[in-house]
Amino acid sequence: MLTSNEKAWLLAHPTINVGMDSEYAPYEWVNQNGDYVGMAVDYLHLLEQKLGIHFKVAKGKSWSEVVELAKKGEIDILTSIVQTPERLQYFLFSEPYRDTQTMIVDNGEGKFIGNLEHLSGKRVTVEKGYFTQELLTTKYPKIELVLANNILEALTFVMEGKADAYVGDMSAINYAIKNNGLAKLRISGQTEFSSQHRFAFSKNNPMLAAIITKAMASISAEESDTIFNRWIGMRIEQGIHTKTLVKYSIGLACLFILFGYCQTNC
Repeated sequence: MLTSNEKAWLLAHPTINVGMDSEYAPYEWVNQNGDYVGMAVDYLHLLEQKLGIHFKVAKGKSWSEVVELAKKGEIDILTSIVQTPERLQYFLFSEPYRDTQTMIVDNGEGKFIGNLEHLSGKRVTVEKGYFTQELLTTKYPKIELVLANNILEALTFVMEGKADAYVGDMSAINYAIKNNGLAKLRISGQTEFSSQHRFAFSKNNPMLAAIITKAMASISAEESDTIFNRWIGMRIEQGIHTKTLVKYSIGLACLFILFGYCQTNC
């Protein structure tokens, strides 16, 4: 799988510094014991086994801080990051290991929002430094952004009327609502943005990028399904691949949104 040069590089670099988001479940976050857990962490464990290396996670850092450290080359890998035009200036990216939709959440009252066009002039909350901040600032300048420190704070802003809507990753939304008693909130629209989670590497380290990309490609569908099922909580039936289930679940969510929107607007 690896070339002789890549194997030599690994021998010379047995420990790889990793930057993670401490508040981004179910992808990566710090649990009550102070340990990083989540989908990205499980992928790291598989990579350690396949490559015979050790990943050292930088602790006590915010997401914005680890991104800045990665730009400086002080962190080797970011493990759950969405590729954007701005980030391509600094990083090399792996293929996505998780692909889901970016959705709109409101407080469950009034008309369904439908899409981002209907949020022009409205207050939309997103996490500071997340891909949604960049994309909304660039493509929807008439939206008033309300920046939050994490998804729970952002959803609380919506609950308390400090923001009209939240825009973010569908899996993160589902996890946050389910585990924080936020059942009043609803999925109220769909965006055109895809939330594709990847590994990112400094442009000065193409060797590591090539090694990790090869190792990720060697992870089987069964291994990925196990990780997905553990953190998303879906039961994977034999013969049905996770990606198929994800597509159906997103499609079903969109049908509910369309139905609700037509009920209130048509």
